[in-house]
Amino acid sequence: MIKKCMLAGIVLLLVSQTQAQIKHPESLTRLVNSTLLYQVLNDFDRTIPLVLFAPGYFYIGNLNYSKNPLFNESIFYENEALVKSSEYYQKEIFDAVDAGFINYIPADSIMQVRVIEGNLLLFELKFMRKGDTLIFMQTDAEKSRNKTVGFSLGKVISVSYYDTEAEINYMSHLEGDTLRISRMIDGKTGKNTRSLMHFENGFLSEASFFNMVSGKEQLISRDLYFMNEINKPALKQTLNRKGKVTDSTHYYYDGANLIHYQSFSGSAEKLSISFMYNRNGKVSGKTVKSPVRNYTSDYSYSNGLISDLEIDDKMKAFRRHFVFASDVGRRLAGLEYSTIAKESMIENLKTRWLFGYNEVGNIISIKVMDDKGLIAREIKLDYVFYPAAL
Repeated sequence: MIKKCMLAGIVLLLVSQTQAQIKHPESLTRLVNSTLLYQVLNDFDRTIPLVLFAPGYFYIGNLNYSKNPLFNESIFYENEALVKSSEYYQKEIFDAVDAGFINYIPADSIMQVRVIEGNLLLFELKFMRKGDTLIFMQTDAEKSRNKTVGFSLGKVISVSYYDTEAEINYMSHLEGDTLRISRMIDGKTGKNTRSLMHFENGFLSEASFFNMVSGKEQLISRDLYFMNEINKPALKQTLNRKGKVTDSTHYYYDGANLIHYQSFSGSAEKLSISFMYNRNGKVSGKTVKSPVRNYTSDYSYSNGLISDLEIDDKMKAFRRHFVFASDVGRRLAGLEYSTIAKESMIENLKTRWLFGYNEVGNIISIKVMDDKGLIAREIKLDYVFYPAAL
């Protein structure tokens, strides 16, 4: 299961068409947002994670997100090796934030973003163009970890990740419109795994997962994907190497809105997720149930943007409460986190983050405030521009 998830769920990426009002694909906006929010919510103590978080969707190839979403999202909630229980709620925040942190990327130069605290470099981001391909990179301060994603015409065409200390290399690339090939090599364990994702008429239809032994493929399992009459995900089946169905996920809709999906191992339910929507079609409530998780999320909006998120973990004595503030440019200006004791209903402020932007709408500062309103940390984002290679 872990090896399969490393390949099928290692990259959580929203793939969508380029919007006219921004200078890069929305998929990149989502990826940059989740990259920065991951660091913010983890107190900038984490380096580059193996998992690429992006709100709402798994990286499933060259699909437009509105055609084929959520087929692999269940992997996020099911796989304890990829997502720690203490971090499960962060994905709900990634999903909720629509506004971009970096809204301008030059067309004729390389843009490097150095994320700094005092004199300490935390990590770097880089944006560059090669022909019609837009490349995003994140590298840690020691240059030992790097992830690179290439976009072209709104599609993710390549993904790579390396960690020199862990001796992990992950590579994925799109071949035409019908095949994506991914491979991961773990130098310390000697594991070498490969996956093939097949597409028909733009939709994911099948994924096969292999161990590579002496240069030969040994099938681990296959996933089959089925759409309903309105081209929404209807059924995902996992078959073992003998062709027996071992797992399945079923999707249910109210019109075009996904309202419920369930994952099973055999006949035993292993995951159930339900959605509620407001009159504007935005998610207003979400319930997640599995053997290890049982929580609800309640969402409120102001002027179409997320303003309040409350997460109630039924296994905890408190609820998590997040308040979002937007500026006149509809960018995320502040995020406040507190806990609410279920018994006393007393709310305790934990942390507040303030985000500053430059004149082109790119983030330049992150202030971390403690529960007394004092600045605990101040992060700067410095932008450097280089001539693009000819």
